[in-house]
Amino acid sequence: MLSLGRIVYMHKLAVEPEAREAIDLDAPVVENLRRVAWAKRKDVDNLTAVILDRERHADLIQAVRAAGARIQMITDGGVSATLMMAFPDSGISLLIGIEGAPEGLIIAAALKCPGGEIRARLWLRNKDERRFAAEIGYDPRRILTADDPVRSDKVFFAATRITDGEILRGFAAPGPGRGRTLW
Repeated sequence: MLSLGRIVYMHKLAVEPEAREAIDLDAPVVENLRRVAWAKRKDVDNLTAVILDRERHADLIQAVRAAGARIQMITDGGVSATLMMAFPDSGISLLIGIEGAPEGLIIAAALKCPGGEIRARLWLRNKDERRFAAEIGYDPRRILTADDPVRSDKVFFAATRITDGEILRGFAAPGPGRGRTLW
């Protein structure tokens, strides 16, 4: 897998398999929503975009709402939100925004299994991160796809949780008052 070292964030756009060819990280949000809707044979107002609830996404949220798509705000868990796209009844159409770079690599692996796609670009926050990107020979304008961090077609993805979430139950140690027993 691709190693990003000290680089913390990525600007991401991730979709399920039927919309994998429809996305363009450099296109306006409304254009991506239209393309995803067309690929899914839906109207834009039947799409749900998952966006991390951060101040940096205020303009993005406004653009998605103006286009007519629904938004599911999350406080964390971009990987879980992306996995929800694998469930047909989840209603999740795409994940968009600036989130953790390590999670972006996990998302790429998870999406590659069913044939989904991610487009991502490192979001360099400061001079140190720009200098580090230059040291490792990384072009900060480069757009990554699911094939960049996970270069093999032989991909296996497994997910576990410590705490309960929307799609996975968390682990709990056995014993009185310590939650459910898993073994």
